[in-house]
Amino acid sequence: MKTLKKIVVFILLVAVCGVIFLFCMKKDELSDKEKVILSNATERESYLNIKGWDVTQISSDEVQIPGDFEGVYKVYAQVQQKQSLPLAEYKGRSVERFLYRVNNYNGDSEIYAELLISENNLVAAALIQQIPDGFIKPIY
Repeated sequence: MKTLKKIVVFILLVAVCGVIFLFCMKKDELSDKEKVILSNATERESYLNIKGWDVTQISSDEVQIPGDFEGVYKVYAQVQQKQSLPLAEYKGRSVERFLYRVNNYNGDSEIYAELLISENNLVAAALIQQIPDGFIKPIY
């Protein structure tokens, strides 16, 4: 009987370890699938086109993401969180910023699409109305 109990306990232990292993692997697979990789100008523009925006790139530069999200950047960070983009993971780091004029947004003022990218990974994306009290919206 003691041998049977040991075998059952061993089998249960192996099964629990297997479930934990599979869960961890599934979690890693999901996080890789959720990443948006944009490695060149064509891929960046295509990404915006798929989201429904006809765009023209107007600039690119390097920017520093603040260490603390306050004021307008707090709103910007909330927009990124809604889109499941990892902006918060990049606090205090430098990223590439690509700015596009949105040609097909209905309205009286110019609207811009902004992409923040680090090592080809999309960190943040937003539609921005650059006027006093303008909006910051998700890219979708």
